[in-house]
Amino acid sequence: MFSKISNFRNRFQKQKHNSSSQIGSDSRGEEDRLDLSFFSSKSPLSGQFADGISPVASEASSRDSSLQSSATFPTYGDAYRSSSGQADEIDAGNHELVPYQDAEEQFLEEHEGYFAHLWIDKVRKDQYPKLDLQRIVYLDYATAPLYSRYQVEKHMEFLLQEAKPWAGQIYTTNNSSSQDMDYINITSNRLLELFNTTEKDYTIIFTPDVASTYCLFSEMHPFHKGTVLLINEDNHEYIYHISRAAQRSGSKILSSPIRERDFCIQDSEMHRLLVRRGWSGFGRGLLVYPAQSHFSGVRHSLNWIIEAQQNGWKVCLDVSNCVPTIEIDLALYQPEFVVGSLFHILGYPSGVGFLLVKRSSHSVCRERKTNQLIIAEVPEQGRAVRTVGAGEGLSTQTFAALSFGLEHLETLGTVYIQTRVDSLVSWSFDTLKSLRHKLEQKPLLKKLNTEDRSWHSMF
Repeated sequence: MFSKISNFRNRFQKQKHNSSSQIGSDSRGEEDRLDLSFFSSKSPLSGQFADGISPVASEASSRDSSLQSSATFPTYGDAYRSSSGQADEIDAGNHELVPYQDAEEQFLEEHEGYFAHLWIDKVRKDQYPKLDLQRIVYLDYATAPLYSRYQVEKHMEFLLQEAKPWAGQIYTTNNSSSQDMDYINITSNRLLELFNTTEKDYTIIFTPDVASTYCLFSEMHPFHKGTVLLINEDNHEYIYHISRAAQRSGSKILSSPIRERDFCIQDSEMHRLLVRRGWSGFGRGLLVYPAQSHFSGVRHSLNWIIEAQQNGWKVCLDVSNCVPTIEIDLALYQPEFVVGSLFHILGYPSGVGFLLVKRSSHSVCRERKTNQLIIAEVPEQGRAVRTVGAGEGLSTQTFAALSFGLEHLETLGTVYIQTRVDSLVSWSFDTLKSLRHKLEQKPLLKKLNTEDRSWHSMF
């Protein structure tokens, strides 16, 4: 009986030349000389690993071994020697490392979801050839996304054939050109679809980056004396913009503590703060917290949104570091505000930030005296998309590139990405946890966060 890998290879070989759903252009140039096998020594799991060597010991087998490269650095003696850098001081468990092909087949048997979406490996060959050409090991979305061949080629086609010959700035006014508004609306719709919502539910404001988004929100939100700003200890570093604005308005600032043993929100203390009586008549206040910790990577429950709203709080959810690797469903959870960035969503262009405002409870308008954008606590009746340049502006070229990137992400499918990421995180977790010191067989690494194998794990 053939293994799953053999069956998949056979199916792929039959369909390889008949596929009618490729993303972007066909492979060419140096890419034509690449091995098109899904399970070559340059697959996403093996990267630069040679056949027959487990991923755990990969670097020791490469010609640019970490032991060889460490010879270029000064030696500080045994007192400062890291055991992880010496092959003779660590072991990967009580058994010998198995050949790569066997390890890969075992991985696929343990992670059926990853096997179901192996077609994405062909996208790797077509759309990200640089990984193989430069022998780069890339764990999906571990640090940042990659830009695809499709994004680059579509954007270049736009620049050469459609764009104006200068990089102008966009301000969404009645004088904006139809081309400007087309790409802004396309980007807006695709971004909202990523969160399973529409322009009927949320107004979207684009900014140059996440720092500008936090600053803008701090200027727009109406803080009142006697209300409370409740924040987390693992919020984004730019939370200080909101804290300062609240402090200037006379609001009280409280922090929801994080448990030291697993870096999760202290449930009992958070619940106590949310249900506490005696706050101002303007409502309890504003809760700002991240869907995923900016310190440890722990994923916080979105159920806090519902509990906070039931107790009279408004909620601002930070999603700037977790999409598309986790699902944020704004049809199910509906915070009043969402702060985010495309830096972790698209590899090109990076940095553009956004603020979502719930239309059924708040509207975005301009203050008469200063013409500054503010948030009013009345339902929105105006337009659903705005841009704020903060002196720099956002160009049509930027929105065109964003629309192509989100289109490519749509084609890949966020469910597939999440499944692959979860599989790789789980495999990495188990493999690292199995490492033992050769002497006394003590664990080489200590895991510091929860047992749910969150996207980021602290060792």
